[in-house]
Amino acid sequence: MFNIIVFTHGSLGRELVKTSEMIVGEHEGVEAFSVMPGCDLESLRESIRDSLTQSGKARKSVLVLTDLPYGTPFNIMAALRESCEFRHITGVNLTLLTEALSRKDEEALDGAVSEMAKIAREGIFEEELL
Repeated sequence: MFNIIVFTHGSLGRELVKTSEMIVGEHEGVEAFSVMPGCDLESLRESIRDSLTQSGKARKSVLVLTDLPYGTPFNIMAALRESCEFRHITGVNLTLLTEALSRKDEEALDGAVSEMAKIAREGIFEEELL
């Protein structure tokens, strides 16, 4: 069992979580954090650190999903890597989040991360127009 943090620019993360609930139902242990214009990044970093710490105290692994490689959420998580334990996948999409939600209560996180990332990549394709 593991918890999930979705950390994105704007309200994307919250909306992905809400949309995924339409598909797989509501889940506990899922949080969304947002970088908004003018937000206090240090306060946001501390909120995420607190969430990671609480999960650690509960002996739950954490999967963090961010939106852009080297964007602010990605960079904050890279900085937190020094003091907190979690797994991180960047490039979150609805396929990845629903896959993670469907596995979070059944699987150990370490064994599932690579497979989840693979499924998310395979869920992106271009359909040729005839």
